[in-house]
Amino acid sequence: MDLNDYLNPLKPDLLQGEPGEFQRNIRLNREGITRQHLKDLDIALVGVPFYFEGTLKENQASDRIRRALYQLAFDSRQGPAMADLGDMKQGQTIRETLYGLSDALTHLMESGVFVIVLGGDSLLNLAVLRSLPRVTQNELFYALTEPYLSLAEYSGLDMISDQRIHLYHLASQAHYHTQEQKVWTRSFVHESYRLGKIREHLAGAEPYLRGADGLALSVKAIKNADAPGQKTASPNGIYGEDVCQLAGYAGLADHLRVCCVLDYYPEHDRQQVTAKLMAQAIWYAIEGFRSRIPEHPEKDGHFKKFLVNLDEHSLVFYKSERTSRWWMEVPFPRATGTMVIPCHYDDYQTACRHEIPARWLRAYQNAQQGS
Repeated sequence: MDLNDYLNPLKPDLLQGEPGEFQRNIRLNREGITRQHLKDLDIALVGVPFYFEGTLKENQASDRIRRALYQLAFDSRQGPAMADLGDMKQGQTIRETLYGLSDALTHLMESGVFVIVLGGDSLLNLAVLRSLPRVTQNELFYALTEPYLSLAEYSGLDMISDQRIHLYHLASQAHYHTQEQKVWTRSFVHESYRLGKIREHLAGAEPYLRGADGLALSVKAIKNADAPGQKTASPNGIYGEDVCQLAGYAGLADHLRVCCVLDYYPEHDRQQVTAKLMAQAIWYAIEGFRSRIPEHPEKDGHFKKFLVNLDEHSLVFYKSERTSRWWMEVPFPRATGTMVIPCHYDDYQTACRHEIPARWLRAYQNAQQGS
């Protein structure tokens, strides 16, 4: 595949002026993607300079985020190798454009590249969910950080058909969940970690991201005071610093292949606050990537195993002796009889109090329904 068929070079005016440290240490697609851009590449930035609102509408979201990102600090001596591969080309129709983005993402992820998508709106989740099943044969988990599941609005496009797809809904707000959404979500096994939980225990979201193949980080999930660049302002949402922490968790997750920064509307932004926040979130995702430690109880030997016997179930937990992270076993008929999923130390403590952890119970119920 020639990625130049799918991606345009960066705009010349974006690269004018004194380059920041980040910009000086990233490969830039100035006149076309070459082998040098892709050699030993770890992370690729891909811009989507339009919204999918009935028709394709051009915007400056990806470039606004880039301008803020390019000025941030970056020490290239520690890696990773990064390239900004430019902006997605616009197709004749929305579907053609989504298919093109999906093909480009698939090519990069199959090459082992962690892809960060800048710009666009929630509709491009369809392109990601079309590409991820092509690069894994396992059950597939996708985390959406937004107040309501926007995918329900696009069900008419009929682009999600793989039964292995499971959704994690982070920072959900119940007052946005219409009956239409509730009916749609029954088609996809998913777990929800509501906004109140994010506020109460942000670290509880980390296991969801550690187990995810992809993350969609929507500006709609952020409190408007922290991110004014939204189409529809909301008084409630996660805080700016929490966005950066979630992005850091995503970068650390060695299983996660793609992270999308969506729903940024520059025309509503004030003093580029939202662009700067999303650039900082991307920076923390990259910092997390630098610190990745690939490990899993089913593949590595540096784990302690804990068995907790309850009245109805015996729960098995694993703790990494290297990172102190936790996993637990859940019966999963469509897999190999059991599935080992990431969890938090709190889940183990709950089991030790002779209570079934809420995450184990949801995962178990979902597994039985999907079997």
